[in-house]
Amino acid sequence: MYLARLRGLSTAAAKRHAAELLRACGLHSRRARPTAEGTASWWEPLIALARMAAATYGIVVIAEKIYRRSLMQTQGRLTIRQALRVQD
Repeated sequence: MYLARLRGLSTAAAKRHAAELLRACGLHSRRARPTAEGTASWWEPLIALARMAAATYGIVVIAEKIYRRSLMQTQGRLTIRQALRVQD
């Protein structure tokens, strides 16, 4: 409401504006929203798990390279690009 007052809106207009924003976002109801129907195929969770494992592995490999190569660097600051480019 404070920002609405700065824009010159009255309190009632600010409340109407906030209600319109909540309705547009689908957050206007205090009742529980319906949940997903559970229509995923049996293989979709397996694909999601495999993608998550691959992403985790890739992140760990890249983080390990940056960490190891930055420890070996003794000539000042090292950017991420330089750390990835440095050969062991």
